[in-house]
Amino acid sequence: GFAAHPYIMMKIFFFVNLTGLIFFLGSGLVKWNSKMVQLVLSAHLGFMVIWAFVERLISDELRVVGPSLSSTNFAVLLAVAWTIWFINGWICKHTKMFWLVLTTLLVFVSILFSGTRMGILGMMLGGLLGVLGRMFVTQRQRMMTLLFKFAIAAGVLAVLGIALWSLVPDDLFLKKGFEGLMSGKLDASSMGRIAAWYTAVTVIKSHPLWGCGPGNFLIYNAQLLDKFNFIPVVQTLPRLGHAHNLFLMVLSEHGLIGFSFLGLVVVACFWRLVNYIRRTWDGFGIALLCGGIVTLFLGLFDVFPLFPSSIGWGAWYMGVLLSLRKDSRTEPRKDSQTEPREDSRTEPRE
Repeated sequence: GFAAHPYIMMKIFFFVNLTGLIFFLGSGLVKWNSKMVQLVLSAHLGFMVIWAFVERLISDELRVVGPSLSSTNFAVLLAVAWTIWFINGWICKHTKMFWLVLTTLLVFVSILFSGTRMGILGMMLGGLLGVLGRMFVTQRQRMMTLLFKFAIAAGVLAVLGIALWSLVPDDLFLKKGFEGLMSGKLDASSMGRIAAWYTAVTVIKSHPLWGCGPGNFLIYNAQLLDKFNFIPVVQTLPRLGHAHNLFLMVLSEHGLIGFSFLGLVVVACFWRLVNYIRRTWDGFGIALLCGGIVTLFLGLFDVFPLFPSSIGWGAWYMGVLLSLRKDSRTEPRKDSQTEPREDSRTEPRE
């Protein structure tokens, strides 16, 4: 899009995407393994949690934004990183249970500080995927038996979640938002997302090949809402700078051409992950897959990891998938099955 110039191109977005490409290629050159990823994510989660608590102490803002400069992006980043870290540490036994539980509580509180509902949903989905992944990795049983145990585990997690939610103060921003949503009322945030989705659809129709260009979505969203500004509720809606949907964002800002190129890269990386899981069936591959599932699910409501402040993290994650090349260390050892020794055989008695 920058070379063809089919739209007004903001140079800052070109350099942000270029930085993401460098992160992606650089990470792909490293042979990542389970322990290395766990170490990086441990440091990353520690940094994010400390930031959340410090910001909560010194800031008067209703919602913490973290280093992402966006409350939503900060919470979703925490949820996805925690999913990979928790499942990898639990199944591969890199982290003791005490630290798994303590860090989970700290991440949960940090997401509460952000006031983001999607962060809580991401942690819930990540926890359920972790339970299911551990069952498939550690227990070789029939499908019905695994599903029954998974249902029991999901019920236990639901009870624990309800009990923990009851301890959350009623005046917390996030709790009020959930209660309003459950009552059938759409707040300004939810209505703004719907308006952004509709804007994206109109942009895709009018600019199908190249899109409107990164950074230009705000203009189209503002123009659309201004047409209905005579409605009082529309006057209160925020004018958003992206489509708040990962797929609609790429299609509206980069068109079918950009969507196709990015889609090929994503499919190629996930294909390597699937092949890695087929070869090893270990907790590391399952953790990376669960992180991707949570990302795609939350991507229906936000644009992580393509938000400018998190694009480096997304590029690192895709680089880890790219690095999962076929390695002799992941193949089953040929000498793992030893032949019976001749001296151990007993002659038949006469």
